[in-house]
Amino acid sequence: MKRFSSFILILTILFGGFIFQNCAGTKGGGDESTASSNDEDLEDIEALLGISSEEPEETTPQQSSSQSQDEKLSLLDSEADRNQQQTDESLSPAEKRRFEDQIRSLKNQLQQKDREINRLRDQLQAQESEIQQSAQSSKNSDGSAFSASGLSNISMAEYESRYDQGRQLFESRNYREAIEVFEALISASATHSLADNAQFWIGECHYGLRQYEAAILDFEKVFTFPNSNKHDDAQFKLGVCYLRKGDRQKAVEEFNRLRNDYPDSEFISRIDPILAQF
Repeated sequence: MKRFSSFILILTILFGGFIFQNCAGTKGGGDESTASSNDEDLEDIEALLGISSEEPEETTPQQSSSQSQDEKLSLLDSEADRNQQQTDESLSPAEKRRFEDQIRSLKNQLQQKDREINRLRDQLQAQESEIQQSAQSSKNSDGSAFSASGLSNISMAEYESRYDQGRQLFESRNYREAIEVFEALISASATHSLADNAQFWIGECHYGLRQYEAAILDFEKVFTFPNSNKHDDAQFKLGVCYLRKGDRQKAVEEFNRLRNDYPDSEFISRIDPILAQF
């Protein structure tokens, strides 16, 4: 009822203003006052109706897009922070430790793979060196008793006799002559039951000459002989060679490999005092 009465009042004002304007239209100088009055009446009417004739300030598409982009980025950042917080809160201390253990395990596996690759590379180099030595021996035409051709038809007893001769040369520190004997034996037969031992003593001879790089290659060659009884010996000497070179990290790796691969070796008790110093 009040809204209807207001509407009747507005129509009455409009009708009265219209009549007044027509009556005053014949008089000069009344247009400006009439226009001003009409504007004031229009504003009053709009106020009563709850509307406004002022146009809202336009927002350019670029401003709207920029604001929208900023809002999206803000939402994404908030969501990322929320997800990270939820992930951290959802993991129990036991789960965190389990993930950390898995990471450490993967790192250890990678290190083991790297060591195996290095071992295989050293074996390949050792085999190439052996081929070169064999080719050199085949070219030997000086009639030496220790040349490959001179031992090609060696008997089992002769092989063992020459092996003992090489050991005696080693014990008397005639390392270079001992190397010649052992290399000739391997060239004559690399499948003999003493061939792996001969290879090991070649490494010991180079170690006695303080040629540690050559000794490392020689001890690595021992692993090319399957079922050798010198594997743990060679593994121990690898650690000692790296220790002599001053590479403690590599020495520890080789000693730990001895402990893991040959837990029953007699050399285990010898590496414990060495590792205790690091």
